[in-house]
Amino acid sequence: MAFLILANNWDVWQEMAEDMLRNKTEVKKPKEKCVSKQRYHVDGKGRGYSWSSLGKEYYNQMYDKIDEDRQKSSKEFDKYFLDYMIIMEETRARAEQKTK
Repeated sequence: MAFLILANNWDVWQEMAEDMLRNKTEVKKPKEKCVSKQRYHVDGKGRGYSWSSLGKEYYNQMYDKIDEDRQKSSKEFDKYFLDYMIIMEETRARAEQKTK
């Protein structure tokens, strides 16, 4: 989902950033005033937007690629991630003990 959101909004966010740099301001250009538009949203009912068929297709492709990658390297990543989380939790616990 994060990849889809990033791809969907990249052009709009880039235009906003360029506008802020060009005008040397911290006030960002409203999304509605951008020339660039979101790639995979279409106007719709409900909350005012919906994913286009291209957006749904892109999401499914990304999901399949990520799932395939996780199947290939799942054990290595899971072990690395678990070890990292244990170290981080131990570090946090030690820091908490020091403050007490």
